[in-house]
Amino acid sequence: MRMWIIFAALMLPFCAVKGWQEYADRKWGRQSGYDATKTSSWAILRAVRPLIGFPADQVEARLTAAFPQLKLDSAPVSATGNSDSCYRRVLRDTKTGDTFHFYYRDGTYRYATARQSNPLLGTEPNHYAPVEYARQCIQLTSVACWGIVFLALLLVARLTKIRDAAVIQRLLVHLLSMAMLAVSITWALDPDPWGRYRRTDIHADQWIVLGLIAATLITVVFTYRRKKPLPLGFCPTCGYNLTGNISGICPECGTPVPEELRETLTGDAGSA
Repeated sequence: MRMWIIFAALMLPFCAVKGWQEYADRKWGRQSGYDATKTSSWAILRAVRPLIGFPADQVEARLTAAFPQLKLDSAPVSATGNSDSCYRRVLRDTKTGDTFHFYYRDGTYRYATARQSNPLLGTEPNHYAPVEYARQCIQLTSVACWGIVFLALLLVARLTKIRDAAVIQRLLVHLLSMAMLAVSITWALDPDPWGRYRRTDIHADQWIVLGLIAATLITVVFTYRRKKPLPLGFCPTCGYNLTGNISGICPECGTPVPEELRETLTGDAGSA
């Protein structure tokens, strides 16, 4: 039980750090030195999202009017290398150096990606405009997963008095936490709505936590050994010493005492 409490306590700083990162992302956009609500990559991608289906000149005119720091890159048109008739135009943020790639098909805007020039301003290279909240979803899912694991481990540490049930509880907790983390990683790997790219911006901490949980699960499975039955005079469920107890019920876990054990206890009490 001590191991579970220590492991649960180690999860708390992870939850706190991820929660703070999410708060900082929403409040400051992880940008410094200028108004993040007007010039951050997220603001530009959110502004261009309603323009899906608009002609290229209208999209760029609206963006440059709302964000004067956006300038057309030196290579405005380039092929995407795909079989469809899609091309891109690149705009650069002169304040941050970030580049925005706007993709068009049949002369109308389809989607956009942002590439940050400073690695300290973001943890992943691409942000997709139609799903600009994907990163927040992944972050919140990670926090929720770790919170669930933290609470579940505390619950397991509290309920590990029953020997056989404790193993089942541990397995269920690990399977649940692995399933939740798998959901968040699946969200990160889902293709974009057009099926053209896959988002591979999975955070390393997700892999670390998933690996720790998987290793613990494997350890629990391979190190579990069926305990030998306790001698007469002990509860077969929780191992409580029933010497002198003639009530027929274990006072620790409430399990009815088997008939043969009850006769032994009654005989011991009568002989005493």
